[in-house]
Amino acid sequence: MLFLPESPRWLVSYEKYEEAADSLMRIAKTNGKKVDRQDILMKTKILGVKVQEEKSEEDTKNNALDLLRYPNLRRKFFIVTFCWVANDLVYFGLQYNLPNLEGNPFVTFFALTIVELPGLLCIWYLMEKWGRRWSSASFLGLAGFACLVVAVVPEDVPHVAVICSVIGKFGSTSSYMAITLQSSELYPTPVRSIGMGMTGAVGCVASVTAPYIVYLAVISKHIPFLIIGLVAVLASFSGTFLPETLDEILPQTIQDGETFGKNQKYFSMSWKKSSSVPTEEQNPQV
Repeated sequence: MLFLPESPRWLVSYEKYEEAADSLMRIAKTNGKKVDRQDILMKTKILGVKVQEEKSEEDTKNNALDLLRYPNLRRKFFIVTFCWVANDLVYFGLQYNLPNLEGNPFVTFFALTIVELPGLLCIWYLMEKWGRRWSSASFLGLAGFACLVVAVVPEDVPHVAVICSVIGKFGSTSSYMAITLQSSELYPTPVRSIGMGMTGAVGCVASVTAPYIVYLAVISKHIPFLIIGLVAVLASFSGTFLPETLDEILPQTIQDGETFGKNQKYFSMSWKKSSSVPTEEQNPQV
């Protein structure tokens, strides 16, 4: 696009070092940092040599099977995909379950829709403060527990299902935004688009099965909430085992993706962790 600058990494990969340095200088200026252009230019050339070497190797070696071939990448792929499935199930399941709720369906539909806006704004702030991992897991857990509350409360208690459905929709919308960003940062560059596509495709299975789960309400209105809640809580717990990506040097190669996050502690927050891929050339201080 005319007003959208090229990615510095793309410029480096095509050996356009001067343009890459100019782009990084603009980023540094926007971030209020003072850097030396010659130093940036030198670092982009050093990085360019490495990128060209990796590019020649990845053209012949890297493919979608790398997500399953390496144990750490495979674990992250399965967890991320499970979280996508759970988010889709909560989001679409609660939306499709609208006819089974008490009260005015138009008012309830409006509440289920409008709650997405504060959910997106809230997670947007918390992702940059807490990090992606705990934000995503916390809000998905909130959605799951809200559904489980409905599953244990008697059906004749008024408006509990409606209130918990709105809370669940709030949590799933927030978590979905976080896990989408987190997964794009976890997958290494050579297989990022493939990984996102595979994860999204598997996640769509949940949106296909959601109507059938909702239909189980003919037996008991508690059943859809119980299934959706259990899946969301399990996915929330599994999501806590993903590495944090905020303020980290993101994986550029398959090997980076395999080692990324191994040095992080379970309860680490964004302000209490060290970089997982300590390569100075990949991280000009801009």
